[in-house]
Amino acid sequence: IDDASQRNQSKPHEHFALIAMLSASAPIFGNLASATSRALAGLQRSVGRTLRSSDAVASLRDAGDCGQFSYAARMEGNTRAKNVMLQGMQNAVTYAQMQEAGLLHAQQVYQRMSILSSQAMDPLLGNDQRQTLNEEFDLLKQDLEFLRTDEFQDKYLYDDMAAWTVQKI
Repeated sequence: IDDASQRNQSKPHEHFALIAMLSASAPIFGNLASATSRALAGLQRSVGRTLRSSDAVASLRDAGDCGQFSYAARMEGNTRAKNVMLQGMQNAVTYAQMQEAGLLHAQQVYQRMSILSSQAMDPLLGNDQRQTLNEEFDLLKQDLEFLRTDEFQDKYLYDDMAAWTVQKI
C-alpha cells in the first residue's frame, strides 16, 4: 500500500466532512445563491438604466447615487468646456492660416504690379501695349480690394484700422 492510500485510510472522517460541505443543504450554497441573486439583480438594474438612458449622467441620476452623479456631471461639464476651447483654438489656427494664404497672394500680386509698372516705364512701348499693362494693373488692384474684404466666420481677415497710421505734420 502506498503512502497516499494510507493517508486516505487513516483519516476517513475528513472525506465525510468534505462530502457534507458540498451537499445541497450545505450552508455555503445558501450564501452563494444569495450572492449570485444580488449580483444578478444589480446587473439587471444597471442594464435597465443603460437601456433607458444613453446618457451616462442621466443614468447616474436615476441610480440615486449623488456623489457619482455630481462627479459625472462635473466631468461632463469639463469635457464640454475643453471641447469648446479646442474648437476655438482650431478656429484661431484656421484664421491665421487663411490670413497667411491671403498675405502670400497679396505678395504675389504686388510683385506682379511691380513688374508691370517697370514694364510700363519703358519709353519704347506703344500706347496699345501700355494700355494692356494698365488694364492688368487695374485688375490686380481690384483683386487686392477683394482680398481686403475677405471674411472668415463673418469676421474680416484683415483689419483696416491696424494698417492705418496717422502722420504728423
